[in-house]
Amino acid sequence: EATRQWQVMAVHTAYNEDIRKLRETEFSHVAGITYLDHAGATLYAKSQLEAHYRDLTANLYGNPHSQNPSSRLTTDAVDYVRDLVLRHFNTSSGEYEVVFTSGCTGALRLLGESFPWSGWDCKSRAATNQVGSRSFPGSGGKSSLQVADQQGRRLSEHSVADSRGEVVYTRNPEAVGDGGRGRLADDGCECSSDGRCVLDCDCSSVFCYLEDNHTSVVGMREVAARYGARIVCTTEHEVVLTDDQLRDTRGNYPATRIHGKNTQETQLLANGSVNGVGEYSTESHTETPPTSHSPSPSPQDKPEVHHLFAYPAQSNFSGRKYPLSWIEDITAGRVHIATAGSRLRPEGSWKVLLDAAAFVSTNPLDLSRHPAHFVAISFYKMFGFPTGLGALLVRSDCASLLHKSYYGGGTVAATISRERFHLPRAELHSRLEDGTLPFLGIVALRHGFDALQRLGRSMEDISRHTFALARRVHHCLSQLRHGNGRPVCILYSDTDFEDRQTQGAIVNFNLLRADGQFVGYSEVDKLACVQDIHLRTGCFCNTGACMRFLGLSSERVKANVEAGHACGDNVDLVDGYPTGSIRVSFGYMSTLEDAQKFVRFIEQSFVGKKTPKEQSAELKKPTIASQPLVPHTYPPLEESLDSAREKLDSKPATQDITSSLKRQEPKAVSLFPVEGTGSMSCGCTCTTCGGCGEPCTCLLPVCGCLGVGDVIEAWSPGHDGTYSCSTARLEKVSLYPVKSCAAFQVSRWPLGSKGLLFDREWMVLSELGACLSQKQEPRLCLVQPSVDLVARKMTLRTRGWPSLEVPLDTEEPEKREAGLRGQAVDHLTRICGDRVQGLDCGEAAAQWMSHVLSRKCRLVRQSPGLQRKARKQPAGNDSISLSLANEGQYLLISSSSVADFHRAMTGETTSQPPSERKGQEEEEEGREGVWDLVERFRSNLVVGGDDLQPYIEDSWETLRLPSRDLSFKVTGRCSRCQMISVDQRSARRSPEPLQTLLALRGNKATFGVYLAAVTQGCRGSE
Repeated sequence: EATRQWQVMAVHTAYNEDIRKLRETEFSHVAGITYLDHAGATLYAKSQLEAHYRDLTANLYGNPHSQNPSSRLTTDAVDYVRDLVLRHFNTSSGEYEVVFTSGCTGALRLLGESFPWSGWDCKSRAATNQVGSRSFPGSGGKSSLQVADQQGRRLSEHSVADSRGEVVYTRNPEAVGDGGRGRLADDGCECSSDGRCVLDCDCSSVFCYLEDNHTSVVGMREVAARYGARIVCTTEHEVVLTDDQLRDTRGNYPATRIHGKNTQETQLLANGSVNGVGEYSTESHTETPPTSHSPSPSPQDKPEVHHLFAYPAQSNFSGRKYPLSWIEDITAGRVHIATAGSRLRPEGSWKVLLDAAAFVSTNPLDLSRHPAHFVAISFYKMFGFPTGLGALLVRSDCASLLHKSYYGGGTVAATISRERFHLPRAELHSRLEDGTLPFLGIVALRHGFDALQRLGRSMEDISRHTFALARRVHHCLSQLRHGNGRPVCILYSDTDFEDRQTQGAIVNFNLLRADGQFVGYSEVDKLACVQDIHLRTGCFCNTGACMRFLGLSSERVKANVEAGHACGDNVDLVDGYPTGSIRVSFGYMSTLEDAQKFVRFIEQSFVGKKTPKEQSAELKKPTIASQPLVPHTYPPLEESLDSAREKLDSKPATQDITSSLKRQEPKAVSLFPVEGTGSMSCGCTCTTCGGCGEPCTCLLPVCGCLGVGDVIEAWSPGHDGTYSCSTARLEKVSLYPVKSCAAFQVSRWPLGSKGLLFDREWMVLSELGACLSQKQEPRLCLVQPSVDLVARKMTLRTRGWPSLEVPLDTEEPEKREAGLRGQAVDHLTRICGDRVQGLDCGEAAAQWMSHVLSRKCRLVRQSPGLQRKARKQPAGNDSISLSLANEGQYLLISSSSVADFHRAMTGETTSQPPSERKGQEEEEEGREGVWDLVERFRSNLVVGGDDLQPYIEDSWETLRLPSRDLSFKVTGRCSRCQMISVDQRSARRSPEPLQTLLALRGNKATFGVYLAAVTQGCRGSE
C-alpha cells in the first residue's frame, strides 16, 4: 500500500509540473485567478480556439441540408465528430448513435419526450402493434396504415418500419389525450373501469430515478407522468443488489416516494416480486443480459412495457461516483429497489439512463464495459468550448424505441401540409435532430479532443490528478479548527476521499463560526471574489442531494420559498440554517497551487484564532438596541429647527477631509426663484434666463439643492407608534457622474428628479454591451469626473493621459448619427435586472475610455426619456425614478458608523486607557483610514453629529431639511458587495473591509441606507 501511494504521488507530482507549464501558454486568460468551478464549466485552451479559427478561415462550411460542396464538407465533418465522440467513450457507430442536442438538459428532455412510456391505455396499445400494412411511395413497402375515429373507432394511423421490417414509428393523429404517441383511445385497460392504468398495473411504465440527480433528470418525471408512467424516487441505500442484502434490511426499508395518481408505498422489484409471505422471488422474471444488443421478444398478446432507471455517473453535488455496474445489474434484474409496503411487480424491459455530464470531464467512460442504453453529456464541461452543445448517446438496439411528436427541418423524408401525414427519416439522429445543427460548434469539438491529446495524458491520469487535489482540500478542511477547538467546516460527502473509484474531484461543504453559527455561502462567495477565487454556491440544481445533506425537509424547503428564497439567489440563511452550500471542483488544468490557495483563503478568512468571548470583547460595537430611543411627541417645526441649529452652530464644523485632494468644487448654487421677484438665488438677476450674460443653471430640471452644513432632522419610529427625532449636520456631498468611477465632491449641489443632478448619468459598457463596475474593472475608480454647470460640460481626468470633455447637453439625433459615422446611437444593457437604454457619447469618448482601461469599451449616457422605476418605493408613492444607480436615489452613511467600524476593523476599542491610546502620527493614520473607508463606501451623503450613535441610520424612516423644505424617505439598507474591497486611490483589491463587515453585520453586509426624495416636507407620522 505504501508503495502504491508513493507511485500515485509521483505521477501526480509529474502531472502537476506539466500542467504548471501548460497553464502559462494555454490558459493565460486565467492568470492570477483561482478557478474552482470545473463541474459548472471547465476552461478552454488557447490552442483549441486558435485551431478552430484556422479551421473556419481555411474551410467553407455550409448548411448540411444542401448538396453543394460546402454542404458536403459540413456533413463529412459532423460525421467525423460523431465518430470521435464514440471513440472517446470506447465504442463505435455499430453500437451507439450520437444525437446532438443543445446540452445535457436538452438530451434529457429529448429522451423524456421520445421514450415509449405506457400507462394511459393498454388495450389500445396492443392494437397498435397489430397493424395492417400498406406501402407508400418511396417507403420501400415498409410503411403501414390503420384507421380510427375520435371516439376510438379505427380511422387513419401511420406507422413507419425500418430496414428490418420492425415498426419504428406509429402515430394516431386523432387519438384524444395521447399526444399523438401511437396509442388508440378505445376500450382501455382491463385493470380499470375508465380505460386508464392504475398504479399497480403491469401495463404501466415506471420511471425510477435516484434522489441525487440533477433537476434536468428529475424534470423528466413530468413528461413520464403525463403519459401515465409511475414515478419512483429512490436513494442509493434502497438499491439492493443481492438476495442476502434484501433480507438483511427486511423490516427496516427506507421509504421510497411514489409520485402521481393513486400514490402509495410500494416495493419496486426490477424484474422480480415479493410473494404473500414476504419472501423474495425472482423466478421467471429476470431478464437475460443482452449479448448482441438486440431487443427481447415481446409477448404476442400484450405489447412490451419499457421502464427507465436514471442515475448520475457522478453526483454534481458531492462528487460521489455511483457504480457503473448498476447498468448491467438493473438490465439483468439483479438490482432491486427495496421499500416497505405493498407489492409491485412491473413486468417488462428495464432501460438505464446514465447522466454522465459531471463524470466525463475528468474520468474515463468505457461504454464497451458499461453499455448504458442512454447516455447524456455536455461538451462545455469537457472542453470549455463550445457552449450550448451536448449529445444523447443511444444504444443501437434502443433506436427503434424513440419517437417524437414534433418534427421540423430535415427530420422528415416527406410531409403534406394539407393532410396530417409525415414520414420521419430512418436514421435516429436524422429524425431526432430538429432543424439545422449548430454545425460550426460541432466542428469545434474536434479541436477540443485534439487539446486533450496534446496534453499527453490519459483520462485515467486526469482522474488521478483531479482526485488527488480534491482529496487534499477535503482533508485540509476536515482538520481546520477554531481557537476554541470547534470545527470550521461541515463536509458533505458519502465517502472518506480515499478511493477515486467512489469519489470524484468535487468538495462540498459549509462553514461554521467559532460559536457554531453557520456562515452564509454568499459571504464566502463575496470574500472569494475579492481574492480572485471563483467557486460555486447554492444547491447546484440538485435539490435531492442538497436536502439530504443539509437535512432539509420538504416542509422546510416550501417555507424557505415562502420566505422569499429561490434557486440562484443570495438568500443563503433562513432562521440561521443554510439553504445551500459551497462547492469547489477541479479540472485537468487545475494545479496544486490552486488547492493550496483556496485552503489558505479559508484559514485566513474564517478560522477564528480567539474564542467567541474574546472576539465579542474586541469587536463589540454600540448598537441601537443598547441605547433605546426615547419616544416623544413632535415639537413645533420652528422650535425644532432653531434648537437644532443652535446646538450644531455652537460646535466647530467638521473638517472637509477632501480638501487635500485639491479637487475643484463648483460654484455653490441654489436654484429656486426668490418669491415675488424674477431674480434667482444663484445670483442671476434676469427675469428669464440670461440677464447676466452667462448661461444660467436655472434652466436645468432641478428639484432643489442641498449642501455641506445643512441641518437634518431624522425621525425614527418607536414601538408604541410614536417617533423620536435625531439632529445631524450634512458633512459631505458626493456624486458619481460616471457609474463606478471616482466621486465628484461638492459643497452644494442641485437635486434632479432621480437624485443628485447628473449622479450616475453615464456608464461604461464593455465590448459585449455589459455595464462595467469595479467588480469587473477596478481601474474605473482611477477615472475622476467633474461637472461644470456653467460651461455645461463633464470633464474626465486620469493620471498620465489628457482629459476628455463631454457635453452635458444631449445633441439632436441627426447630429449624433452623423458624428458617429453610422455607429449605433442607442445601447441596451441591464442594471440590477432592469433593461436600460443609453445614448453613445461618440468615438472620441470610446477611444479615451478604452485606452485608460486597456480594453474595448464605450461611454454611454442614460437616455433622457428613460423612466426606470425604483423597486423599493416609499409607502404611498410609487413614482420614484432612478438614474443608473443600483437601488436608490441617494445613499447615506453616518460618520459615527464609519468611525465605529474602523475601530472594529483595526481592533481598537473606545475603552482603552489613555496610556494605550495612539500617538499623534498614528492618530493621523487612523483618520486617513476612516476617510479611506468613506471613499470605499461610495455614498452620496455623509451625516454627522456628536449625539449620533453608530448605525442609528438603520432605524431612520424619514429625513427632513427644514431650511430647504425637503424631505426624504428611507427605502432600505444597502447590502454591500466586493466593491468596497477596492482601494479607491490605487484600484487594488484587499479582503478588508468586506471581511470585517460580514463578521459584524451579517451575511448581507449592510452599511448605509437608501433614500428617496419626496416632493413635500412631511413628518414621520404623516
